[in-house]
Amino acid sequence: ESEYKQLMDSLKQSVLTAFYTPSAVTEALTDVLKEHQIIPEKVLEPSAGIGAFVDSVLDNNPKADIMAFEKDLLTGKILRHLHPEQKVRIEGFEKIEKPFNDYFDLAISNIPFGDVAVFDPSYTAMKGMRALVTRRIHNYFFVKALDTVRDGGLVAFLTSQGVLNAKNNSAARFMMLYHADLVSAIRLPNNLFTENANTEVGSDLIILQKNTQKESLRGDDNLLDTVYNDENRIPTNNYFLEHPERIIHTTAKLDTDPFGKPAMIYTHEDGVEGIAEELRKMLNEDFGRNFHLSRYLGEEQTALLNKVERGQKQGQPAPRYRESAPATEQNPLWNKGERWQEVGQTKLEQPAPEQPEMEPELGQIEHGHSEPASATGHTTSWNEVERGQEQSQSGQTKLGHSKPEQPEPGLEQGQPKPRYSESVPSTEQSHHQPPVQMTLFDLWGMEEDNRLKGHATKKKTA
Repeated sequence: ESEYKQLMDSLKQSVLTAFYTPSAVTEALTDVLKEHQIIPEKVLEPSAGIGAFVDSVLDNNPKADIMAFEKDLLTGKILRHLHPEQKVRIEGFEKIEKPFNDYFDLAISNIPFGDVAVFDPSYTAMKGMRALVTRRIHNYFFVKALDTVRDGGLVAFLTSQGVLNAKNNSAARFMMLYHADLVSAIRLPNNLFTENANTEVGSDLIILQKNTQKESLRGDDNLLDTVYNDENRIPTNNYFLEHPERIIHTTAKLDTDPFGKPAMIYTHEDGVEGIAEELRKMLNEDFGRNFHLSRYLGEEQTALLNKVERGQKQGQPAPRYRESAPATEQNPLWNKGERWQEVGQTKLEQPAPEQPEMEPELGQIEHGHSEPASATGHTTSWNEVERGQEQSQSGQTKLGHSKPEQPEPGLEQGQPKPRYSESVPSTEQSHHQPPVQMTLFDLWGMEEDNRLKGHATKKKTA
């Protein structure tokens, strides 16, 4: 009787929120993957439903090893019955264990959405940007999935338009793009789920390829990270303002979304089949232009390791950090290892003598993606912690505001500040330096480094 009650409660709760993906759409996506030589062996489905994506993945690779999460009890039991040979886990995605980080070739799903918080101790304990994404379940799924896929692997998620359209979601979008390249972003029409769920809701398909060697946002990354009001004063992701051809539709009209807010409503007169046909075409274009097969196959990492080994055999010391592209205005230098130590370099090409290591605190952030400003002298000023964790009175997340920048010693009023830091002569005034202007790259980089160091320390003590 207790299990019956649980099943009935599960059924009632899922009626209004379970939008199952049409098979024509899942097949279009997985077919394009196969056409581009992507035949994943280890697959993650973090919100599987009854297995629409699981079925399509297995159609293209019956030997695929799939781990599927489904939190809804009744739906999970159906999924387990349909796929007894796969690892079906009737629990939330946040239960996935740390050994599965950097493990999967592909994470693919129609993920849940909404202002629903997720309790993940591995994120909330960090009290930084990772803790921030746990406040909205759709943001959490993207960042967590990128943790679980290996370098070169793919995250392909159907999600609500709020991920890209919400102005207060910039930090989450940045985290999605910090160690991943945009392969495709396609806006789907509101009648996608009409036949299966009898509901009209806007959605986006976002596909990212993990790239642990990434140094800066570039190209369409910067478009995807910004939101502006369109001609109807509706907040719209800048990527779709610049690429309206990436919106699948035959008609568009100004109306309201399910929450009563003004929104553009896109529909396709040919229904699911017409949507799938256009989706297949766009995906082929995007994968042909943006997907890196060599990175997916691991060839780039192998070539880098071989280069290091050849250098060691010839008597050359192994580089302390990986090689990076030239530091230019378009491509600033962002070394993966310990970025915060390099802020005080006198020149980008000639590092200053090493200072004793200090554990940094999360500091002041200057939104945007500019180069780090100077940090010299014996002490470094770090402003108080946790940009992005404050809440405005309206309940919206704020990214925070940096303190007004003070003029540097030796600069007259109106004199331009040097673009890169220059060493300050050893004088009494050198003890008083302006606070470091940290970018999101710095903050997220420090969190990543500290997280990896913490894991390494736990392994040594275990």
